Amino acid sequence: MKNDRQSNILVQAPASHQNHVNSDDLLTTLLTPLTTKPMADIGIAPQEWHKILDMLHWPGPDKQIEDLSASTDPSSSYFYIPGLQKSYQVGEELCVTVVARDFHQNPKPYGGDFFQAKLYSPNLKAGPLLAVDVENNILLHWRAHGIPLRSRTSPIADLHYISNEIDGIAGGPHKVIGFTIWAHFTSFPLKYYIRRVARIRQAVIALLKRAPDTIVAIKSANTSYKTVYGSDWFSIQLDTILRATFQGINVAFIDVWQMTSCHYSPENIHPNAIINQNEINLLMSFICPV
Repeated sequence: MKNDRQSNILVQAPASHQNHVNSDDLLTTLLTPLTTKPMADIGIAPQEWHKILDMLHWPGPDKQIEDLSASTDPSSSYFYIPGLQKSYQVGEELCVTVVARDFHQNPKPYGGDFFQAKLYSPNLKAGPLLAVDVENNILLHWRAHGIPLRSRTSPIADLHYISNEIDGIAGGPHKVIGFTIWAHFTSFPLKYYIRRVARIRQAVIALLKRAPDTIVAIKSANTSYKTVYGSDWFSIQLDTILRATFQGINVAFIDVWQMTSCHYSPENIHPNAIINQNEINLLMSFICPV
């Protein structure tokens, strides 16, 4: 594993400007290490340098925000696509206009918000990575685990190893982390799967050390994997390894193997809506116990 180290630059505003720093001055300060030599020596003319600064300029708030109601309200913000077409070709430009409003329904006159969107393709079965329930204050972030993955098409930028994702989460009483990993490993040696799960175990232990009140839920394997890539025999071996690896750790197991092995619904590697509802009910019993 390669470790890249980068030097950190600490920028401190002058004493007379610590209460309010102009964004242009701060940007110039941040870029100062790049111009320790005269601009002519590095091939940048003064007018080109000022043009770069103008391109990077981003307007700040027109006033100090001290009330949460002045921040962006997701429920009243919206977007539209000017000149929407029935179909687009790969590489064609798609323009989207986002109208952000605060909780008073007033349009936001300045930048600073971060909007994330993902297109959905019914052919590729690619869905959204983010879901927001404003009424119940729930933010759901979904990711596919890293390779191996048997999806038809998956952008490499969307593939993240579970252990790396957990390492990047601070955790806390309002965080719930759920994952499952087994179905795409049935055609690989058990040693390969054991190493992957062991690395996830290390990440979970580190997470619970820095934030013991974080809820970690693990979905077990389920039955009905009957293809050339796997079978219930292969699945139960992986499920046994998964359970044994996290034994003795404060995690919740969503036992879907038991649900599907005795259910009247037709066998399917992707359980139907009844099983899915049972999974959610069991998960919620760990999140909001009665």
